[in-house]
Amino acid sequence: MNIIGNVFALCILFTVAIVFFQNKYYLTPASKQFAVSIWVTTLYCFAAIFFNEAVAYNVMGTLALHVVGFVKELLLLSASTVTAIYVIMKLIEHTHNQHHMTYAKRIFTVLIIGFVSLIISNPFTGWLYVIDAAGAYTPVAINYVEYAFILSQILTVVVCAIVNAKTVSKSARLASWQSLLSAIICIGLRVAFPRGSFLALAMALLLMVFFLNFQSRRIGVNTLTSLNDKRRFFAELENRFALGDKFNVFLIRLENYNVINSVYGHKTGDEVLYLFAFALERLIEESVAYHVHSTTFALVLPAGDKDDEYTAKILEMVEQEISYEHHKIKIKCNVVSKRCDESMDVATLYEQLTHTLNKLQEMDQNYLAYANDFGRDMERSKHIISRLQQIDSEHGFEVWFQPIWNVEDQRFGCMEALVRLREPDGSFISPGEFIPIAEQTGHVTNITWFVIGEVCRVINESRWLDDMRVSINLSMSNIIDDGFVDALITKARACDVDKSRISFEFTERVIRKDLNHAAKNMRRLVDEGFSFYLDDFGVGYSNFNCVLKLPLRTVKLDMSLTSTNKLMREDDSIVSVLTDLFHDMGLRVIAEGAETDEQVEMLIQSGVDGIQGYYFARPMPPQHLRDFLEKNKDRKI
Repeated sequence: MNIIGNVFALCILFTVAIVFFQNKYYLTPASKQFAVSIWVTTLYCFAAIFFNEAVAYNVMGTLALHVVGFVKELLLLSASTVTAIYVIMKLIEHTHNQHHMTYAKRIFTVLIIGFVSLIISNPFTGWLYVIDAAGAYTPVAINYVEYAFILSQILTVVVCAIVNAKTVSKSARLASWQSLLSAIICIGLRVAFPRGSFLALAMALLLMVFFLNFQSRRIGVNTLTSLNDKRRFFAELENRFALGDKFNVFLIRLENYNVINSVYGHKTGDEVLYLFAFALERLIEESVAYHVHSTTFALVLPAGDKDDEYTAKILEMVEQEISYEHHKIKIKCNVVSKRCDESMDVATLYEQLTHTLNKLQEMDQNYLAYANDFGRDMERSKHIISRLQQIDSEHGFEVWFQPIWNVEDQRFGCMEALVRLREPDGSFISPGEFIPIAEQTGHVTNITWFVIGEVCRVINESRWLDDMRVSINLSMSNIIDDGFVDALITKARACDVDKSRISFEFTERVIRKDLNHAAKNMRRLVDEGFSFYLDDFGVGYSNFNCVLKLPLRTVKLDMSLTSTNKLMREDDSIVSVLTDLFHDMGLRVIAEGAETDEQVEMLIQSGVDGIQGYYFARPMPPQHLRDFLEKNKDRKI
């Protein structure tokens, strides 16, 4: 019976070892500890087989058998201790309570000293086993002492799991209790079959349990949080639809995770992500939690009378701070949900949820339930994305121009280039609708190149524009992209265009994210002859740091500052104050949004250099520009 159990144990160990080393799971300290456990346990199995066969066939003397028996028991102690330390490493992996490991090692040391003392004294006392002069082996208490030793280590592991229960994952808790159950079963077998030893088999089974719970979780499970991944999330949804279940799906995205990484460091960021996942997993007993993307999680819950209760619990949980070491960290989460009463395509469902998440970003709230009209929004977005696949004149893209009135010269001295997207039926998609989608999908750079190309073409083909300047809008991704700036400089040098007639506009709420990098790239473009406008000043951040640090030529005041009511509120309006300030800094000032005589008069009195708005000119295609400028060349205010 012993030989069968030991051989079976070796088969299990070889199978686990092949999968473990073939898939290169041994990359972390815990995994390396597991690898040592495999090797030492395998050596113990070979030693047990060798000792049992030597006794059975009486091929060794008494002294030699005592030596082999001593080595076998030392290997057992080593295998059991290394494995127990590995499990404790997994238990405290996300708590970093190293004193628990210290206490465990002290307990193990005492157990090992006691066991080794018994083994050393055994040839004189015969307490553990007896080997007579003929080489016959008679176990006395050896098997019971071995089981007691291993059971003591397992109980230590279980106590560690209980003490750290608040941060121990399901897999770790399960492995701890499985270890205790396996030991009890083996002790029961030992009682039922007194002459049999099941230690090697028990050790092999434990390692297999640990491998299945910890090491083989790469496929289908997120390695950081130990939650099921997107693949299993989709499979779960497909199964529920196939069974006709009614259920709710929640998608939860951590919106400030990058900030947490920047402030506290990536190590703390990883631990916060784990603690959040751990709390989410334990939040509602009926739920199944998933880690579907880097900072996106999902919960699948049964639908029914408790829908509102579940939603309230989730929203309460995401509002709570996460305690890690001495930090209290607040995570900003956006939560969306959808109730699924009828079967549908899983990919479409996920698309609806992510679209709702993106829609939620535009709102001043953190929860939004999917509504049917969101589907129309999503289809609209998909239509726009398809229109963005080809950005050229043949596919509806046009560049229009809005002239800007120069107060001092009493003429149109510059204009802003504005992109338009025409539908096949002749209608237009608003830039406010397709530009944000272009930025999200990465098409904005192609749009920028299209606008630059059209502006250069119009300037080259329209000598009647004389020296009029043209401003072009740039996105944040353009300004901080070194490759884009390099390509723009190369293109500018190759084109026969007066670069002093081209300016680039950007908004302060965009550029502040990477001010120093943006300043460096902007200076490179200024050195080439281009200039820069700060657009929409007065919206959002209104950060004078942008004005002080960036190489600007002009500041454009947002229409929210130039409304008639605000201009009339005080004798010294905010427009007058800002205009004087910017003039003292050597900057020109253009006021946007002028629509009435009263507005224009007050803006001129405020001292602005230029006025842009429907009062003077609406955006127009280039073929209408010449007629407009000709008709208004003698216009006076």
